[in-house]
Amino acid sequence: MTVVVLTALFFSASIPAGLSPPRDDATYSFASGPDGKALHALDSVGGYFTENRGQVNSAVRYYSRGNPAVAFRDDGVMFVVTEADKGDHGDAWPEPTDRFTADETATTKSFAYMLRFEGAGKVVPVGINRLPFNSNFFIGNVPDRWRTDVPNYQGILYRDLYDGIDLAYHVEFGRVKYEFILHPGADPSSITTGYEGVDDVVMQGGGLVLQTGTGEIRDSAPIAYQGVDEVQCAFALREHRQVGFDCEPWDRSRELVIDPLVYSTYLGGGLTDEGWSIAIDAAGDAYVTGETRSTDFPVTPGAFDTTFQGESDAFVAKLDPTGSSLIYCTYLGGVHGDVGHAIAIDSAGDAYFTGDTYSADFPVTPGAFDTTFAGIFNVFVAELNPTGSSLIYSTYLGGNGGNGGWSIAIDAAGDA
Repeated sequence: MTVVVLTALFFSASIPAGLSPPRDDATYSFASGPDGKALHALDSVGGYFTENRGQVNSAVRYYSRGNPAVAFRDDGVMFVVTEADKGDHGDAWPEPTDRFTADETATTKSFAYMLRFEGAGKVVPVGINRLPFNSNFFIGNVPDRWRTDVPNYQGILYRDLYDGIDLAYHVEFGRVKYEFILHPGADPSSITTGYEGVDDVVMQGGGLVLQTGTGEIRDSAPIAYQGVDEVQCAFALREHRQVGFDCEPWDRSRELVIDPLVYSTYLGGGLTDEGWSIAIDAAGDAYVTGETRSTDFPVTPGAFDTTFQGESDAFVAKLDPTGSSLIYCTYLGGVHGDVGHAIAIDSAGDAYFTGDTYSADFPVTPGAFDTTFAGIFNVFVAELNPTGSSLIYSTYLGGNGGNGGWSIAIDAAGDA
């Protein structure tokens, strides 16, 4: 199982009676956060949204073919996450309960889930900020299925989804992200989103964790702001697998933007990989530890250990704040089984982690507390430097039986 460590023409089709039409303003300015940085960048495949003119399932209005692939419908937004992106979901766009889970020998595993707008008005999503290029689709040797000059857009907008509240999607650093824009007088407590196709939705560290049969997808804690002024807003669990927002008092005469910073990525190789713990530093970098059985796990040049050693190795990986690149990734282990269970980060960016090892040749460091393996399996405790290139220390901890390390914390002096 692979680890999921864990946005001048509008839509031209006719709009059914009773649904909200797009307004006549053809350009939409995506919000900027309190730091003034723009919140969009078209820098990857899947970094734009294509109108559906019959080339995919008729329930889809617009879609993006990145990974995850995203389909925008009147009743919600569908995500299809694929371990190895095929780039073409064709007419499939399954119902969210149809999981594309394959057996362990399959080379590609996918699953779909759906974000539904509970209690929302009937709104047709519209493309915003049309891009200066079109797409052509020549599907099979059937000219009636060919579609040419299909427009692409920088973003998707559900205008007035809730009373006075818009929902906008666009792409930032190769990741689809969204923001709720609350116009003066709107109430964030009216927002409720429901998740279908996932096993459960739980809160963790202020963020959301979507639990699925193939891993976890994480939405980090939201930020909210009015101009340069931040407002305290947090995710709030409602009914089963439903989520809303709870916000502290804000100026209701001004626009409020709620901006969950979202990314989702796979991390793994050709065999079984499991992520057991994650920590975030002050810059927003994510540190992950776990266990891998993959000889092709994506370790990085210059990392402490780039060679798979035994039955399974612990790993430590550091991803940038957008989830788009590995800052470093290293194995850690000996000739037998090793697994990292917990990780913590200090203010300098050192990673402290602990877990279990069955390896008598686990990489302990000279002068460490215990450099001799004892028992069936031992705890290990290790500190990795900020670049992931060397161990500051690594020690066994245990007796003559079985010993496991499951949690770690650091004090202000750097003691673990």
